[in-house]
Amino acid sequence: YTTLFRSDLSRMDELREQLLKRLSEVYGQMDQEIDEIAKYVQEQISQQVKGDEVQQNLNDCLLAVRSSSTLEDLDKMAGAGLFDSILNVKLSDRSQMKKAITEVWLSLFNKRAIISRKQNGIASCRAQMAILVQRMIDSEISFIIHSVNPITDDPSQVYIELAIGQGETLASANQSGTPYRLTFDKKTGKVQVVAFASYSYGLFANQLSRGLAKRCVDYSQIPFHKNPADLMSLGAHLGE
Repeated sequence: YTTLFRSDLSRMDELREQLLKRLSEVYGQMDQEIDEIAKYVQEQISQQVKGDEVQQNLNDCLLAVRSSSTLEDLDKMAGAGLFDSILNVKLSDRSQMKKAITEVWLSLFNKRAIISRKQNGIASCRAQMAILVQRMIDSEISFIIHSVNPITDDPSQVYIELAIGQGETLASANQSGTPYRLTFDKKTGKVQVVAFASYSYGLFANQLSRGLAKRCVDYSQIPFHKNPADLMSLGAHLGE
């Protein structure tokens, strides 16, 4: 498909300097005053976004539009949950695609992201955002894999976290509870269950609306709870 956005580059360079100057003011402001600055920056950028036509003969599949910022997964700042992700976006819907990409990019300048930069002494000129557009899978189980155990820093162990439903539960860190947690020994192939999941609900794809559907999880019906050997078998497969 063709490019969704275009802008006057000379105008954007001028606007960038103006907005960075405005953002620098947060370092001398109270947190409650940041709302006004965040709103001003997002409004100014939104006014510069213009859309081109997108081909209409695209498959009508669902997409996940996600953030990929230079201020995520830093040594002293994980950045989990700071930026937005938009799910259930129709590939063939030009307006919905444009809106989702714009919202995710603008989340670089939302209040919680600005406050986090302020708390960590990071200038907004270092904040950059790329957008990941991925085909959305209607998953029953999602997982995140660490090639080095992040708890013990043991390079010989793979650390695995799993949750019922979509990966947003794991990636956003917005829900109380814990996922299934396992370790996989790279040398011996041994799998150890560190924790069983306790999230009260799972998130699932919803064809009827933009958001995800919440469903209570009955762990008595989840095979991993009834037969931990199934969980360990999946852990060995993922670890390998």
